[in-house]
Amino acid sequence: MTHPSPIPVGFWRSVGASLNTFGVESMIDELAAAALGNWGSAPPSGRKRGIAIGTAFNSIVAEVVEIGCATSTGITVNRVSIALDCYLSVNPGSIQAQLAGGMVHGLNAALYGQQTFLNWAAQKKNFNNNRMIRLNEMPDVAVTIIPSPAAADRKVNIGGVGELGVPTLAPALANAYFTLTGQRVRSLPFFPNATMGGL
Repeated sequence: MTHPSPIPVGFWRSVGASLNTFGVESMIDELAAAALGNWGSAPPSGRKRGIAIGTAFNSIVAEVVEIGCATSTGITVNRVSIALDCYLSVNPGSIQAQLAGGMVHGLNAALYGQQTFLNWAAQKKNFNNNRMIRLNEMPDVAVTIIPSPAAADRKVNIGGVGELGVPTLAPALANAYFTLTGQRVRSLPFFPNATMGGL
C-alpha cells in the first residue's frame, strides 16, 4: 500500500521497516508492561532494558537495549544485544558488522536525527550539523546469529541482513526509556535540537 505524501522522500536505510517496527514494538512493550512486566533477568542497578522484535527482508531480528542515565539532553546507552535469524548465514563476520553498523545508524537517528519542513521544503540541506554518538558513547554490542540449519532447504529464501540493525533499535530504546523514567516516547528523535557543538 502506498501512502500519498506532498513531501518527496528519498532513500532511507531499512525503508518502512524502521517506522513500522517502532510503532508496533512500542505498543507491544506497553502490552507486556501491563501483563508481563517482569520479563527477563534484572539488569545492573540503575539500568533498565527495552526489547523489540521485528521482521523484514525474510529475516527476524530482536534487539535489547540497556540504558542507564537519562537526562534532558542525553541517554547513556550501555549495551545493545542483537539476535538475528536470517535462515542461512553465509558470512557471519559480515553479518555482525552490518548489524552493528545498522544499530549505530538507528541509534543516531533515534536520538538526534531530525528534518524539519517549511512550505514543503526541507530546512536542513546537509547532515553536517546533526549530532551523532561519539566514540566514548558507543555501547557494547553483542550479536547472536541463529545457527543455520544442518541441511539448507533451497525452497526457503535466505533472509537479508544489511538493514536489520536499524528497525528494532528505536522501539527497544524507547521501551527501555519508559522502564527507566516512566515516560513513553511516541515521536522521534529524543533530542531534536542536539548538534555536534561545532565539531
